[in-house]
Amino acid sequence: MNKLWVLVIFLRVMIGPERVTNHNSNYKYNGAVQKPKNTKPLTLKNKHDEARTFIISTYSRDLDDFKKQVSYAAQLKPFGRVQINVSTLADKSFYEIPKQRSPWYQYACNNAAICKFFPDVKIAPFIPADFVARNRQLLLAKAKILKENGMDAAFFCSEPDFLPEAFFDAYPDMLGPRIDHPRRSNNKAFSVCVSVKETQDMYSNMINNMLTNIPEIKTFYFKSNDAGSGFCWADWSYSGPNGPLHCKNETTGERVQKFMNSLKAGAARAKTTLEVYLAEHMGTSNFSVAEKKDIQSHLPENCYYQNTAAHEMVYLGSDISSIYNDINSVYPVNSVPEILSFLGSLKSINKQKKQTVFINFRVLYDRANEGPDTQNILLTILAKYMANPDADDLSTLQQLHQLSEAWAGKKNTDNLYNAFIALSEAFAFRNSSLGNVRSINWNVAARMITRPLVVAPQRLTKEEEAYFLPYVFNVSEEEARMDYTDIQGGHYTTFPDTIKRYQRVCG
Repeated sequence: MNKLWVLVIFLRVMIGPERVTNHNSNYKYNGAVQKPKNTKPLTLKNKHDEARTFIISTYSRDLDDFKKQVSYAAQLKPFGRVQINVSTLADKSFYEIPKQRSPWYQYACNNAAICKFFPDVKIAPFIPADFVARNRQLLLAKAKILKENGMDAAFFCSEPDFLPEAFFDAYPDMLGPRIDHPRRSNNKAFSVCVSVKETQDMYSNMINNMLTNIPEIKTFYFKSNDAGSGFCWADWSYSGPNGPLHCKNETTGERVQKFMNSLKAGAARAKTTLEVYLAEHMGTSNFSVAEKKDIQSHLPENCYYQNTAAHEMVYLGSDISSIYNDINSVYPVNSVPEILSFLGSLKSINKQKKQTVFINFRVLYDRANEGPDTQNILLTILAKYMANPDADDLSTLQQLHQLSEAWAGKKNTDNLYNAFIALSEAFAFRNSSLGNVRSINWNVAARMITRPLVVAPQRLTKEEEAYFLPYVFNVSEEEARMDYTDIQGGHYTTFPDTIKRYQRVCG
């Protein structure tokens, strides 16, 4: 029995069946164990499988780990095309991080961007050559592994990403919007203007070069307007709508269209086709409601943004990621999947329709990845769901009971089943109670997980502060030192009755 099951059974024993109560009035379940009906023999194919695509988003710098991920993903090959993200950087983009305190750059330093693998001749002098070489080596190695295993590659990135100040000194006409977060940065960062012909040609060149070298890449999906990337005059830019005057009258939809057409032009030059997605769920792309509608209406052929009847997208993931919503991430903890919710999310898969199924195992900003055992568990659940013609007739609780019996044996089935119910309730209670308090912001960015909680933090010595204070995401060292509630320049709070509700739960 692995560490996950030991943990959940321990939770169940500690809580006790008599104390499993429903703390969220909007969350309903029937805790009674239901006997699943007999199922027919599993079948592997239907006429829609060839049209279905699974795109798995992972973060891995270790090729042995990546090989494991590929072997786990192979379970899905009978049910559609399988693609795995290969765009992880070999290391942080240390050359981007200023020496003076400017924590915003820690959000962006793991961002993949095309120029960090196959830079255009204009960009190449401004990015360390050895950094590019190591990124490309890792990318090529992953593509080779996928090809050997009969799978394709996907490339997830942040675009149009910010570039060094020296680049814009050399090419001032390509200067685009300021995209850093003023309350989290003491330095300004800018991306390129995609309305400029030279920018469009630059991206076309980079895509052509990448796809010529790695034809296994079939999907390009990118986030924008957050943590290092952005379009000119976007409504939700952290510095406010900004950019050069020459493109101010264009709409965001028109800008995104030009960028996507540049990518398509590069793919055509490489004599291949590329599906392009602006990631709404798989990243943190920030656009206003009006912009979303405008982007959707300007999409070129084979380019996608929002879910539509003509091109359905399904989003699955583990609880280390923010696939459901930001607060549901348990990062930096991994290997604690909320199985009941994952089973429920499978209902969004329609086995009789063409769909693109995105599966996310990576943390926001490519900070980390879900544990390999959990990836295997969730992909196995998905594969068995796809293979079982009666799966849609079973309730999620029936499926959970089946899994509990398979994993724990008949003697311990109910213990594990009830532990998963309790874990699901814990997630529901947290999501309904903690407001915008997110673990990635509090525990990690504010270093609550490692810093000491003291009455007079100003009395800590420099040596005592050294292991946490320089890493707190706050532009003001003094605020980072003194104000525990100042989270990245803002004050995040729980709902007013959170403590009372917690006290009722704990007795």
